[in-house]
Amino acid sequence: MPNMIGVDTRGLDTQVRSLLPEYMSMGQAGMGDMTDMQMAVPTNSIPMVGGIGPYGEITMGGMFTILKVREHLSNYDEDPGWYQTPPGTLASRATDEALRAAGIAGDGSGAPGPPEGPLRSHKLPPP
Repeated sequence: MPNMIGVDTRGLDTQVRSLLPEYMSMGQAGMGDMTDMQMAVPTNSIPMVGGIGPYGEITMGGMFTILKVREHLSNYDEDPGWYQTPPGTLASRATDEALRAAGIAGDGSGAPGPPEGPLRSHKLPPP
């Protein structure tokens, strides 16, 4: 199967729903879009909802684990909070000066574009 992340699926749902009335594409961000769908869930299930983390929504509750590891906790019964990243270790918006130095205009022109021609999907070897 090809990786469909990033594929523009506008109009696809309408066409597929003629065959499968309740069909819904996952979207360009993959499973990350599931928390925005507001789908009804059975009463005995845990909905796929996210939580708010330090950088935005954490998606797909129950399908991953967040492990908070800290040294020297004063109390093991309290949430230590989100890890504070050391200064200079996170990506940030490029300054106009840095963009100019890289030959990129403020409007983004001059930045590398997508590869030319069709992309090939990876083919797995036979079992």
